[in-house]
Amino acid sequence: MNLSINNNLKQNTYLCIPNNNLIYKKSVSSDDKEEQTVYAEAVSIPKGTRDFSPEEMAKRNYIFNTIREVYHLYGFQQIETPAMENLSTLMGKYGEEGDKLLFKILNSGDCFSGITDEELLERNPVRFGMKACEKGLRYDLTVPFARYVVQHRNDITFPFKRYQIQPVWRADRPQKGRYREFYQCDGDVVGSDSR
Repeated sequence: MNLSINNNLKQNTYLCIPNNNLIYKKSVSSDDKEEQTVYAEAVSIPKGTRDFSPEEMAKRNYIFNTIREVYHLYGFQQIETPAMENLSTLMGKYGEEGDKLLFKILNSGDCFSGITDEELLERNPVRFGMKACEKGLRYDLTVPFARYVVQHRNDITFPFKRYQIQPVWRADRPQKGRYREFYQCDGDVVGSDSR
C-alpha cells in the first residue's frame, strides 16, 4: 500500500509490507522497472502511548458519554482548550518538578535564531528550551481552564460550571500504568452568585 506518491522522475515511495512490522522505503523509477530497498524501519509508537482498537473505543466512548450525561444533569457545560498552550501560561504552575514534565514544542522555522554559539556549546537544555520553545503540550486541564476563564471572563456567566474530557501529556518515564499521553476529566465551578 503506497503511503505517499510523488510524480518526479525518480520517486521515493513508502510501502507498508506486513512482514515483521517493518516499513520499507523504496526508490522506484518512473517506468516502474527499477526498485531498490533503501532501508527498513520497525513500526512502533512512542513509549508511554498506546493505540485503541474499535472495540476499546466503543467501551471508552460509552464511559465518556455516561460522564457527559451526568455532568449535563447537574448543569455543567463542556469546553475544550487547545492541546498546546504558551509556555508562559504553563511554566511555574506545577512547581519545579512539574515544569520538567512539560513537553515543549520547538518554535517553527529557525528555532536557533537568537541563540549564540556559546549558548549551544554550553549544552544547557533548560536555557536552550527557554529560547527555542514558546509553546508546550498541556500537562493537565486546570491551568488551561484558568487561562480560559481569564481570557473569556466577559463572555461567561458566573458561577460557571464547566467540564472537560481531553488528552494531556507528561514527559515522564513511562512504566506500568503510567503513560505519557492519557485522558483527564475535570469538573469545576468558578465564581459565586452571592454578593
